[in-house]
Amino acid sequence: MSSNEFEENEVVEYGDVIRFSENLKHLKHVKISYLTPQFYQTKTYHIIPFMIKGRENGDILFVEMGYLKELVRLSRRKKGQYECKITQRFQYGQDEKPSSVRYVVLHNKQNKPEQHIFLKKMEYMDAIAIVAKNIKRKSLLKAASRALENAGEEVTPQFFNPTSDFLEDFAPPKKK
Repeated sequence: MSSNEFEENEVVEYGDVIRFSENLKHLKHVKISYLTPQFYQTKTYHIIPFMIKGRENGDILFVEMGYLKELVRLSRRKKGQYECKITQRFQYGQDEKPSSVRYVVLHNKQNKPEQHIFLKKMEYMDAIAIVAKNIKRKSLLKAASRALENAGEEVTPQFFNPTSDFLEDFAPPKKK
């Protein structure tokens, strides 16, 4: 197997089935701020870790507040988890091409956040996870959580760039 085949097989693709916990009541969430051609906006997204069915890897699903019911409607319950097939309804962002990190987003696709804003949030989440594992002081964990919730504004560009690297649509593979 070539390195490109390996890398492509490691990230979530159109048609993959993802699995995530059926417990959607106490999800963590983050605020994502970005510019559109008309105005600056901030949206709140739920954070849902997922695994790709049939593989030993996964990533993060960001679901805009108000879209959980749609996610449940698109999924089916199986053995204490939800399973959801990745279709054109979802978008994704990644760290580079070819990617080793690809996260999935379910939201109003008319919104145009840039990929790097979600990646910055993921870096904060990784840092907080390390802190949470190693330090049991509640005050520090609360401060870290506040930093995560407020992170993002500082990485928002000062002007809208129509050529930015926006989230991409999942699409069926092109026929050869």
